[in-house]
Amino acid sequence: MPRKQITPDRDKVADGEQIYSLKQRFVEKLLPAIQQENSRLATIRTRLTKLVQILNAGYDIKPESRQWLQSLAKRYRLDSNPLQQRKARNELLNRVDTIPASLTLAQAANESGWGRSRFATEGNNLFGIWTFDTTKGLKPQRRDSDKQHLVRRFEHFGDSVRYYMHMLNSHPAYTDLRAIRALARQEQRTPQGMEMAAGLEKYSARGEEYIALIRQLIHQNQWTKLDRTSAG
Repeated sequence: MPRKQITPDRDKVADGEQIYSLKQRFVEKLLPAIQQENSRLATIRTRLTKLVQILNAGYDIKPESRQWLQSLAKRYRLDSNPLQQRKARNELLNRVDTIPASLTLAQAANESGWGRSRFATEGNNLFGIWTFDTTKGLKPQRRDSDKQHLVRRFEHFGDSVRYYMHMLNSHPAYTDLRAIRALARQEQRTPQGMEMAAGLEKYSARGEEYIALIRQLIHQNQWTKLDRTSAG
């Protein structure tokens, strides 16, 4: 009996199922790390909020809390002193906050090819993060001869998530992204990845095209609902 041939339509279905399975595994692997890091950030933000309220009311805080606040300000690249300036305290609150799961998943999927890129598999780097430290990076195979950058290597993909979120929360390039999130907080709305993507213009040389791509990934995969169910 001749072997039954698979029709092109069945091939297409099989390919579609494989792609769906790949995406599903990627989300199932990454989402817990995103939620864990956002939970950690939410805990820090809760403590910070209480200290800000005390200082704004004109009261002093304990020495260990003063030290913690100064250390936090340094970690988040704040130039002004939150112990002395209300504006600095508000700016620190704008930086110490969660990153929507939809935005994180979309950028990770795009930058790592759904976890299949060399940098994802060899270096647990899901976000295309660079370094110039030769002890912490992998050399891009197509790097121009006049370039020196490496792609950062992480021990675990969860470390990549933490680094990525801290970068968005502290780097001057993402001031607009944080302002969008701060406005949502002021209006007592849950920050949404679709909205905050507008602040990613400097993440990629593609600028507005990159923003559109991230929003498309969020929309196609229906990830906006994750921002509602896992809001920090």
